[in-house]
Amino acid sequence: MPIYSHLFAGTPEGAEEDVVGNIDIPNSIAVKYGKNNL
Repeated sequence: MPIYSHLFAGTPEGAEEDVVGNIDIPNSIAVKYGKNNL
């Protein structure tokens, strides 16, 4: 899952440019909450 330096309300235009890292989500968490909800 990407970590963004900042996001603004509304459409996430240009958000791909503000990725500062990534975090691994354990499969057990993804299954519990659903990938689309994270």
